[in-house]
Amino acid sequence: MRKFIIPAVALLIFIAGLVFMVIPFIPLGWLFVALASLLMAPYIKFMRRFIGWLSTKDKTGFVKKAGEKAAQLYQWVGDPKRAAKLETILEENSSSPGQPKRNEKQ
Repeated sequence: MRKFIIPAVALLIFIAGLVFMVIPFIPLGWLFVALASLLMAPYIKFMRRFIGWLSTKDKTGFVKKAGEKAAQLYQWVGDPKRAAKLETILEENSSSPGQPKRNEKQ
């Protein structure tokens, strides 16, 4: 039963993010959408690509740190498979200065 908590909460956060994007005086819309995408990445392929894109654009490492916290959350609910999948998504798309990305031609 605990495995369904994360997708349900992620869906609510995603809907709240969309509502906040419409309301001009609440600037948290993109943050909520990114957080929900991070939580739903192991379930939905589009979200995996979005998180991969976010992690390549992020120079501060915030997406990677948030992904590690989300993976710990998956471990807490007893879903290590999804935690490993999320960590893999972040590792594949993390930008290291000396290492070519997997989609680039050498």
